[in-house]
Parts: sequence; structure tokens; C-alpha cells
Amino acid sequence: MLTEAIRLVVTIIFSISGVYLARNYPPGYVSSNIALILLIIIFTGLGYVIGGAVGRAATRSVRWIDDKTRKISSQELLNGVAGLVIGLVIAALVAKPVESVLKPIKFAPAYGIILVYLILGYLGLTLFTNRRFDFGKLVYEEDPGKAKGNVLDTSVIIDGRISDLAKTGFIQGSMLIPRFVLGELQMIADSADDLRRAKGRRGLDILQDLQKQKNINVQLINDDYPTLHEIDDKLVKLCKDTKANLVTNDYNLSKVATLEGIKTLNLNDLTMALKPVVIPGESFTIAIIKAGKEKDQGVGYLDDGTMIVIQGGKKLIGKTVDVEVNSVLQTSAGKLIFTKPKK
Repeated sequence: MLTEAIRLVVTIIFSISGVYLARNYPPGYVSSNIALILLIIIFTGLGYVIGGAVGRAATRSVRWIDDKTRKISSQELLNGVAGLVIGLVIAALVAKPVESVLKPIKFAPAYGIILVYLILGYLGLTLFTNRRFDFGKLVYEEDPGKAKGNVLDTSVIIDGRISDLAKTGFIQGSMLIPRFVLGELQMIADSADDLRRAKGRRGLDILQDLQKQKNINVQLINDDYPTLHEIDDKLVKLCKDTKANLVTNDYNLSKVATLEGIKTLNLNDLTMALKPVVIPGESFTIAIIKAGKEKDQGVGYLDDGTMIVIQGGKKLIGKTVDVEVNSVLQTSAGKLIFTKPKK
């Protein structure tokens, strides 16, 4: 579309040029009418060919610029634009003295001014982009203790508990979904492995559910870091740039992010912290669902998955009984609670 539009404009310009030449510089060996027709045909053809080449070059340039801007963060883009503007403002201030110095030399002032604008504009663009200065701090007062949102990683989205937790209002701030995480979910959902495909589709359903909740602000983040190849590295970088929390179930990612000074919210840690505390002698009701490893033992589970071992509970499998806590054993796999049926 852009190519054809440019081709049309260039063709019209060349056609008008042909008319102008025929009217003002007619060749003496043919009549003016024939010269007009010939020049219009020749220049229209030239305009069509040259316009197509210019249009295709312009289209490639626009696509190249679009591709480059998609690969840089919004903060880098803002810095680059601000640096370009500052560079051009400085160039405008310098242009007058440069013009005065080069005035004795024919054509030099015009070329000198163009060169000044190009050099200072380029310097402003590159210097401010590389420095990554946060211009948002000049406009908004920043609270250093306040996070800018919560970045969700793939593991916590697939887990699904984040949707129920968000409904309660315990997590404050927006839910930030990076495009590269969405892409990873899509790749998992398209996997040939049935289990991975089911997990990926579940993650996409969870995101859709989050978006439907009116009390939750879900934002898609376009920032990407093409120089980083690992999703975990991109997540850490994004959280540092946006000063957001990282919500994850990945133990190793959580540790790395913490070392980088990023606040992490691990739902597994939250689950462990919310497990009920029981003490010997306390009573509660439990459904016995299977036999234990030892003789006459029965096994049941609390809602949070904590295993309850009932001494003498094998004969009560399939029943719901009142039990009394004998002891609590903490293991690397979790907590074991040993009980006996309450008399």
C-alpha cells in the first residue's frame, strides 16, 4: 500500500515535470503537441519505475524501523526520542553561529547546518538511549517503596492459583504479562506432548479468566530483550527496569531475582505459610481414604495437601472420623501429622 502510494505521487511529479519541459523547452525538430505527448509518456514511465523503487525502499525502511522499535523497551524508546529532541534543540542554537562562520564559502552554510543537525541529533539519540535515564522521574514523584506492578511468569500462570488469589485482593497492583511469556505459553499449548499441551491451554484459560475480572488490571507488556535468550533472564531484566514484583513458583528463579534486589512473591511459600498449625492433643475431623505404610495405619489429607496418618485407621477407610493429634513431623517434603481416632 505504501509502495503504490509513493509510486503514484512520484509518477504525478514526473508527469508534471514532462509537461513543464514540453511547454518551456520544446524541441525544435517536432511540433509542440507531439513533444508534449512524448515527454508526458517518457516521464510518466520514468516516474512509474523510479516511484516503485523508491516506494519499495521506503516500505523496507518502515518495516526495519518497526522491527527495531519492537525489540527495545518503552523506556529506551522514550529516552531515545527525548535525546533526539534535545540534540535538535542544541543544533538549532548552534546553527546560526555555524552559518555565520561558513557564509563566505558558497553553498557551505546550507551543508554545514544540515551536518550539525545530523550529528547533534544522532548524538542525542544514542547517548540518551545508552544512558537509560528515567525521564518518568521528572514528571512523576516516585515512591521507592511502591512496586509498579506484578510480573507473572509462566509457572505461576499455569499453576492457576493466581486467579483465585487475585480475586481476594491480597495482591496489590496490576498484573503484568510480558509478550515473551505469552509466546512461551502459546508454544507449550501447541506442543505435541499431551501433558504439556494441557498445561499450556490451562495457562491461556487462566489469563483469560484474569482479564474478565473487573477488579484486576491486566496489562500486556511489549518490552523484549533480544540480546537475552533465556526467559528467566528477560523476566529479571524486565522487573529491574519496571521496578515490578516477580510472581513465580520457580524456586531457582525466585532466588536469582532476590539476589538481584527484586521482590518476589512465591505462591508455594505462601501456601506453606498458610498451612494450619496443629499441636499434640488438638482434635479435628478427617476423611480416611487409604491405608498407610505401617500396619493398621490409615491416611487422609487436609485441604492444603498435608498428610494425616491415623494409627488404627485402616479399618476406618472410607469414613470421616474425629482424630486427636499425637505428634507433628516436619520433613523436606512437607509436614506429617500423626493422629489416633478420638474416643
